[in-house]
Amino acid sequence: MRMPEEIAREGKIEGSKNYDFLQSKTLEQLNELDRLKPVFVYCALGGRAVKTAKQLHETGFTQIVVLKGGMDAWLKEGHPVVK
Repeated sequence: MRMPEEIAREGKIEGSKNYDFLQSKTLEQLNELDRLKPVFVYCALGGRAVKTAKQLHETGFTQIVVLKGGMDAWLKEGHPVVK
């Protein structure tokens, strides 16, 4: 749930797909995912990810994991990213 400029600046977690939280088509795109498979949600600090996780839960997703502290925490801990 990161903005395109955030990904350009900081990168993303390898293998992740980005959905822009502010785009109206995002919820529609998320609804195309398999609700029974695990979904890992993250944003810059965690706020948008928590809101998105709630929406996903309300639409029937059963396995949702939110990255605590968001991408900021991921980077501070030295985990790898791709650009």
